[in-house]
Amino acid sequence: MALLKSQEPLSCGRQVLLYACLMTLGQRIRAARSRLKISQEVVADELGITKQAVSGWERDREIPEVPKLMPLARKLKVPIEWLLDGRGDPPEEEDETLNGLTPTERAAAMSFIEVMRRRQQQVA
Repeated sequence: MALLKSQEPLSCGRQVLLYACLMTLGQRIRAARSRLKISQEVVADELGITKQAVSGWERDREIPEVPKLMPLARKLKVPIEWLLDGRGDPPEEEDETLNGLTPTERAAAMSFIEVMRRRQQQVA
């Protein structure tokens, strides 16, 4: 079975360092699940399927059945468009490193990330 590659690169914005811009459906499922720090078992139980089915999705060996897509997107807290074909920004990364910062420190960190993103775009 051919991999289901996204038809267009993601608009990565600040998340450019957090997510690969071209991801398969399985990679998006795994990234969203990992971001929430939930196991394949948790996703499987929520959807009434086996852990092996979720594993197959994440390895791009199987694809979710249509009736499972909306519940999957809700469970993973991602827009269905992003889940299916990578359109739009990926979900925000839960970065515990930034959680302990003051608003001023957080703004400085985000400014630094933006500067690094621009430099990366200039090099590319």
